[in-house]
Amino acid sequence: MNMNVNVTGLKEFNVTQLNTEIICKQLLRHSRHNAVFILDTAGIIMGISEGAQRSYGYTHKDVHGKYFDMLFTEESRKQQKPELELAKVLQYGTAADYNEFVHKDGRHIWTEGESLLITDVWGDSFIIKNVHSLDKEKEEQRNLQQQNEKLLRINNDLDTFVYTASHDLKNPVSNIESLVSIMQYELKHGADAEAVEPVMSRITEALNRFKTTLNELTEISRIDAPVDTDEMYVSFDSILQEVMYDVQDLVDSTEASIQSDFSAATMVRFSKKNVRSILFNLLSNALKYRSPERKPEIYIETKPAGEYILLSVRDNGIGIEPAQHKKVFQFFKRLHTHVQGTGVGMGIVKKIMDNTGGKITLESIPGKGSAFTVHFKQ
Repeated sequence: MNMNVNVTGLKEFNVTQLNTEIICKQLLRHSRHNAVFILDTAGIIMGISEGAQRSYGYTHKDVHGKYFDMLFTEESRKQQKPELELAKVLQYGTAADYNEFVHKDGRHIWTEGESLLITDVWGDSFIIKNVHSLDKEKEEQRNLQQQNEKLLRINNDLDTFVYTASHDLKNPVSNIESLVSIMQYELKHGADAEAVEPVMSRITEALNRFKTTLNELTEISRIDAPVDTDEMYVSFDSILQEVMYDVQDLVDSTEASIQSDFSAATMVRFSKKNVRSILFNLLSNALKYRSPERKPEIYIETKPAGEYILLSVRDNGIGIEPAQHKKVFQFFKRLHTHVQGTGVGMGIVKKIMDNTGGKITLESIPGKGSAFTVHFKQ
């Protein structure tokens, strides 16, 4: 096959004037930026360009004289993709390809390219395999997709935020207005301080609920901000002591038993305030959703598991029906109305873990108890 060759980025030259050896040298000399492999018709690698060496890590010595399937992944070799590609180029003179190549360091790199069969003036044939890495394009596509998904989540959260701000804040404000009107009426008609004390208590309670809702909404907006840069090695035991101070009244009133074992993983590299938020929500939920039939028993432990540090909180509370598991992690979803709260605690925990590459899982038996496990990615 006599033809003019014009591989992208190479100077054009006429193969009728050159033999195979000279053609290969010319191709490789002009392919400092392109990934080009020269193969014989049996698929044995005869040469490799500088561009290919930079892209895939191999030297001429690494590949010379070897069958070109060494560039393919094990899965592609099982599917006989190298053989199919070689047969196609020998039959049709050209073959486009879209494959995963194996970098010398073991990484898999998506590529696209074209193989071209060349025959010189003496009838000797060889194959030019020109390859282009798609990893950069794929990474850009992945980043764009992740940004789109993040924007969609933020948009959904904003819709929920607006609804909650208008609904959950309206009730306590209306309540406060009514109570203030009652107190003004009582004072106007001669009531003394002692008489209006119950009204004042109810106003204070309404204000506290109002502040709690505002704090929860602020927390949601905070975790949608860029990931915290205040990572440090945090002691689980020290965080538990801080959290215990906040929930001690509830522990005492319920006569709860709380045991912990951090011996297998004493610390985690994470944002300290986020670890505190996670442990506070898990522990306070275990106390609030206790069974009326028994005293709360809560066990907290940590352990390493591959690329994660696991923090689990198990209780003997009322448990959660399987159909309700997903709702546990949704904002403003409360499964039980007899417990005070805004229904955002576990949503905050899940959001923190999603934003940092971790996750939270749930196992529960209705009437027996629940176990939440947080996976901190290390």
